[in-house]
Amino acid sequence: RYASHGYPAWQYGYDLAHSTRKNLGLKETDQIPSLRELVETVLKIPLIHLSLPRQFAGATISVGNVRGIAVNIDGLNQNVWVRRATIAHELGHLLWDPDQHLRSLLVDTFADLQDQPPQLKHDVVEARANAFAIELLAPREGALEIYNSHGGSEAGLRAVMEFFGVSFTSAKFQLWN
Repeated sequence: RYASHGYPAWQYGYDLAHSTRKNLGLKETDQIPSLRELVETVLKIPLIHLSLPRQFAGATISVGNVRGIAVNIDGLNQNVWVRRATIAHELGHLLWDPDQHLRSLLVDTFADLQDQPPQLKHDVVEARANAFAIELLAPREGALEIYNSHGGSEAGLRAVMEFFGVSFTSAKFQLWN
């Protein structure tokens, strides 16, 4: 399920993240210190770090019946917090998307984004994976608890970033949500 009338894609992504965290024995306030260890050691999913052109973030790959994750170490992913979000996004695809939703590769360039705003090209598969990623890494309830314990200030936002290992943008939007 990706989206339906009255139940948006992001809500499905949050629900899948909650299911995943529950299956992993993680509470809303638990951090994932090493996403790489979770993916490779706990879930036994191949995770490949490679250097690609800067515009690529990551991909869910399939070889026969084996799936894995490839993540670019260049571009925005040079920031470890951005790379964690990319890995979590791809993990959402790997765990919850059937093969028919992963058979194409779509790359947005800056020129494409200027020609047509992202909201006009709404892709429910990607929206669900984005919501899954942030809710897996920084669950809304836990993020709000940390933020409010710091008086709801910039220090609270920074505490959310540091505790859950997410970027400023990810933390900011998760708190706004």
